[in-house]
Amino acid sequence: MTCKTSSSGAVTNIVMNCLDTIVKSRREIKNEYIAKVFKMVTSLDNGRKCSCKVSGDITSLSLITLQVIRAPILETVDKVFCNNTDFVILSCRISGEMSKFGFSQWEHRFHDTYIRSVTGNISGNVSFLSIDSCNYKDNGEYICKAWNQDSKQLFRRKSSISVIVTGPPVVIDNFITMDTNVTLTVKFLSMERPYNLKWYYEDSLLSNHTLYFQNSSKDVFVIRMYGQIVIYNGYIANLTMINRGYGTVKYLLLLENEFGTAKVKFKIEFQDKVSPILHTIDEVFCNSTESIILSCQISGEMSEFGFSSWEHRFHGTFIRSIPGNVTGNVLFLTIDSCNYEDNGEYICEAWNKAFQQLFRRSKSTTVIITGPPVVIDNSITMNTNMTLSVKYLSMERPYNLTWYHGDLLLSNSTLYFQKSSKDDFVIQIYFAAPGETVNANIYNVTSSHYEEIDDGYILPISTNPGVMNDTENYEEYQQEGVPQYLELE
Repeated sequence: MTCKTSSSGAVTNIVMNCLDTIVKSRREIKNEYIAKVFKMVTSLDNGRKCSCKVSGDITSLSLITLQVIRAPILETVDKVFCNNTDFVILSCRISGEMSKFGFSQWEHRFHDTYIRSVTGNISGNVSFLSIDSCNYKDNGEYICKAWNQDSKQLFRRKSSISVIVTGPPVVIDNFITMDTNVTLTVKFLSMERPYNLKWYYEDSLLSNHTLYFQNSSKDVFVIRMYGQIVIYNGYIANLTMINRGYGTVKYLLLLENEFGTAKVKFKIEFQDKVSPILHTIDEVFCNSTESIILSCQISGEMSEFGFSSWEHRFHGTFIRSIPGNVTGNVLFLTIDSCNYEDNGEYICEAWNKAFQQLFRRSKSTTVIITGPPVVIDNSITMNTNMTLSVKYLSMERPYNLTWYHGDLLLSNSTLYFQKSSKDDFVIQIYFAAPGETVNANIYNVTSSHYEEIDDGYILPISTNPGVMNDTENYEEYQQEGVPQYLELE
């Protein structure tokens, strides 16, 4: 700490009193006087005052209040590299006020996304974290958290280490797309674009020409790291070729960077040249009660061909098989009066023969039924209150949903409470066993009211006395079955 003053004439004295140490001034340059105190401080010195007194023609006193930072000091390295399958040990050393201190678990994050918490091994004032066999999932930021206690106050601090895993390219997915052309696709991770990316047909190295087209580019993938979903930057490589017709061939992709190589093998059964080609419409809308005709046309090798029955599926669940009407090379299916049970995917399957072998292909048309809401269930719940419930299907939430008591339009009040919400139902479509819960555009409507029941609602047949919760029309009565009707607009 330094105290400095200037004087143009009279002799000036400076006296500093700080942390039980007294220092007097000395002249520096011309008429400047300086006093300095050098002391090692601890957290016990927090809040203590140091004074600087100047005496000359006038006397002046200045005070300084010490503020000592009491939070722990952490020592870590900024960045650590770990080669694939090797191990690495991270360390975090605490210093400062050490009367009472400790460590929390290490926290692993990737691009600010929480991945996991890992318990470290503590030895003295150091927390160690060992990664036994590095892989791409270990990339990210590892945060060391420590604390100390001083004067019954807890102080926390954290410091992070970036772990970068090096190694050969890591293949996360590969697949084949069969159409007029055939495309082999490989998705992979790598610290940098591989300097060696080569495709092989059998044992022959391929190059770009009229039969083969190669390309690679950066891409972004959604992957899991220790169970957490993260966005990861990677690469994608494609090999596109014309359909070779009938036969089995093998391809190999070689990926190489400065840390190693990766290989991906493909085995392709080429059949597209001889298997049937199907032509359908992707999506068809049908208004409720109207009719619709689906068609499926076959082309390609036509010396011997045929159709199977249409297959109706809803959200992947099998509903029914329906024979179609064949005219020439077209299979037709007529839905005479559309209703909600006709929603779903209609799959046309056809076959042909070539090289004394049978080839099959399928293609689908999605049917979407439009129309007014369809009530699938209604019920009355009798308790202290009475609740009317209606379950119905609709492509979208109805813009007009009103309840009536007789001819009286009801609104929310102390006597009536209305609500509507989406809900999930298990239903049967053409008596097919329910597969998964149907959860698209289904609504549940309830209304509770507290008045005396009249012929507009139904009570279960019972001989037990029932009591309605209506203070104005309170009465006991025998519950009798009465007619029911539910109108929904």
